Amino acid sequence: MIMSQAQGAQSLASMVEQELSSLQIVDYLELVATVLYCYDFSLTVSKEFKTIWTRRFSIATLLFIVCRYTTFINRGVRVLQLYSWHNHLESQADLVPVRWFGE
Repeated sequence: MIMSQAQGAQSLASMVEQELSSLQIVDYLELVATVLYCYDFSLTVSKEFKTIWTRRFSIATLLFIVCRYTTFINRGVRVLQLYSWHNHLESQADLVPVRWFGE
């Protein structure tokens, strides 16, 4: 059975809408994971200062610091990317009219 252009356009529109919805869910889950990471970071920072920063510097200390703080910086950059991307989409949504096939 051959689909008409209008049915094809509606099908394509629903697929795009579902994909955008799933991307938004992934972004929210990533934000939740970042908040949990920051919460854990804040709970353990006092112990870190007592055990890591007061001991003699070694390779293990360096590895701990690199892993802990690069992840913290990465999460901050990623949240800024998500925030700027959503703002960009919202600002462009009002400028571009959406027209589907057959209109």
